[in-house]
Amino acid sequence: MEPPDWAKSFAGQYFRSFIESYLETGKISKDDPIDKVKSLLSSDPEYKKRYEDITIVTTFTSGLIDSIQLELTHHHYNQAVILALTYIEHSLNEFYIDYMSNVLNMSNSQLEPLLKCNGISEKISGLFYLTFRENFPSQLKSSIETIKKCRNGFIHYKFHGVPLEEIDSDKIWENTKDIAQTSPTVLQELDEFLDSMEIKLYPNRKIAQDLVDEILKGNKNGQAENADGE
Repeated sequence: MEPPDWAKSFAGQYFRSFIESYLETGKISKDDPIDKVKSLLSSDPEYKKRYEDITIVTTFTSGLIDSIQLELTHHHYNQAVILALTYIEHSLNEFYIDYMSNVLNMSNSQLEPLLKCNGISEKISGLFYLTFRENFPSQLKSSIETIKKCRNGFIHYKFHGVPLEEIDSDKIWENTKDIAQTSPTVLQELDEFLDSMEIKLYPNRKIAQDLVDEILKGNKNGQAENADGE
């Protein structure tokens, strides 16, 4: 039976955290054979003890993308905007949790109130600059704020200074439609930006992830061979 996505994510991130540390400390290089990496893992006394010390980040963003496309197909633009903002919040929280827990060594009890007290606007402005010492891309920031404003408009009935008698439902519908239809592009741009940040923050992550994929692939092939032999 194929393990669920969250289980594969847990295994991959757990392996990767060790392999990244091996690469950073020079215990292995990117050219070492996979057997050497597996041998280090199996002989590492910390390998079975560190479950409580590592934060595993699991989100459901891939499912959200599929759901957004489905809602757009059926012209459910309000729902698509809601899901788009959910995707944005998942992605930003995943990014912050990964860095703050595994680089800044913040505990869950420190992380939870910090992320709750800072909304999406703060996570792409002040909090982002304070954490990473660079500005969030202005155009991407503006696009995210547009999605957020649209979502809040019909979720909380916040139409920002427009008197109730002047609210034009047709204009709101057309505006929501436009924002919903462009949201997949905004989400792709967010993914690409966060990926570029990861490359800068974790220079060994791509190498570590390739090694993890090779290990997991080897384990899966080995299980299949054992099953065939039974």
